[in-house]
Amino acid sequence: MYSRKYCTHCGSRSTLRARFDHFARLSRGLSLLTTILVLGSIASPYAKAAGPPIDGTPSGAVELSGDKVSFGDNLKLLFLEQIGGVAADQDLGSLNLVERTELSGEYTVQLDGDIMLPIMGPQKIAGKTYLAAQQQLQEAYKTLFAKNARVSLTILNHEPIYILGSVAKPGTYDFSSGMTVLHAIAQAGGINIGNRSDIYDLVRENQRLELSLQKQRKLLARLDVLRAERAETKPKPSDRLVRLAGSDAEKLVAEVEHIRELAVAERKLRLSSLDTTIESAERELAAQRERITHIRSNSDSKFERANMLKDLAKRGSGNAYQYLQAKSEFSDVQERLTEVNALIAQIEDRRAQSINEKSKIETEEQINLEREIQSAEDQLVEESANASASMRILGLFDGGVSSYTEKQVTQFSILRRSVDGTHEIVGGELTELRPGDLLKVQLLARPGTAMLGRVVR
Repeated sequence: MYSRKYCTHCGSRSTLRARFDHFARLSRGLSLLTTILVLGSIASPYAKAAGPPIDGTPSGAVELSGDKVSFGDNLKLLFLEQIGGVAADQDLGSLNLVERTELSGEYTVQLDGDIMLPIMGPQKIAGKTYLAAQQQLQEAYKTLFAKNARVSLTILNHEPIYILGSVAKPGTYDFSSGMTVLHAIAQAGGINIGNRSDIYDLVRENQRLELSLQKQRKLLARLDVLRAERAETKPKPSDRLVRLAGSDAEKLVAEVEHIRELAVAERKLRLSSLDTTIESAERELAAQRERITHIRSNSDSKFERANMLKDLAKRGSGNAYQYLQAKSEFSDVQERLTEVNALIAQIEDRRAQSINEKSKIETEEQINLEREIQSAEDQLVEESANASASMRILGLFDGGVSSYTEKQVTQFSILRRSVDGTHEIVGGELTELRPGDLLKVQLLARPGTAMLGRVVR
């Protein structure tokens, strides 16, 4: 049914204008949808040969330490559609991928666990690991468009955590991956137990040590990948990384390798474009050089004929008109010869520029690789020193947080939202927090003491 609109000019109701507007909107919508579908089905002229199938788990994808998508997360999604066929022996660097800009962008996970994507509609990803969310979006894309796509999911920022109770600085704090109750207490200035500041130092040093070890694991994984790239071998975890990360060592290396492969693929695309330009220039040079050979042969015959007619004209037995005509033909041939020589010079210049640019890219690649290795090694030395300093400080303490509260026991209550509602969890110092958690810290009297049953504020 079309809505009837009131005409302000004649005071009557009319549907003509409403119908016109309705069909205009339909026309614009269909035009936009057609444009999107057409663009999605055209391969980029700069894309390389197709790579491995991407309708399942992407090559080199990594599940990051069990991290999951949470309510309020701000995500950045990158949709890359696969174009063309796929050969079984192709690698990631040879994939034909075209970005779907109408789908790529930043999104926020709503309270119902959904993100709202243009065209694709709502997608429920809250509570799923990053890898599972990527796979879901890839399957949804394939179902809707009947095409394979690679989806890159990046967490821009999480919803903060909220800390209340017996801490020095209650309030809102940024969430970071792997954060535990102990980390949250450290950010809030430690447990508020009066003038006993030793516990603050202990918590802070524990946090510093953990952050330093985390950075070392990432740096070692990066070094393993960069050194393998320099040696042109398959990257594998070093013994030092295995000692620090244990079973997660291979996952860390695979994560860095995946990111590195994307950068290498972009560089290979540039080099392939230059190779194509060089090959095209060489084919043009061969054709023009063959052409100039024929022109020179024709020029020699024209020159001999003009000289012969000139000699005949001098002896009075030749025709002056024929001599002038032969001389004009020889001049025309010489002009063509000059034009072809100029064209050859232009082609040779273009070929030389492409060769120089390719050499520059390859040289810069080696220099940048060495710089990245050196930078990672320097950062690793610095983090190793920080970790050693933290361990020396922690060695001065005889115990953990509880050793400083002889008559008190700390209770940690966590309010956590889920799809099913809000739940209360009783946790410990090493309980991992999630974005949006509310942590309540209480100091309760230890059983058997004079403070039994009283909350210490």
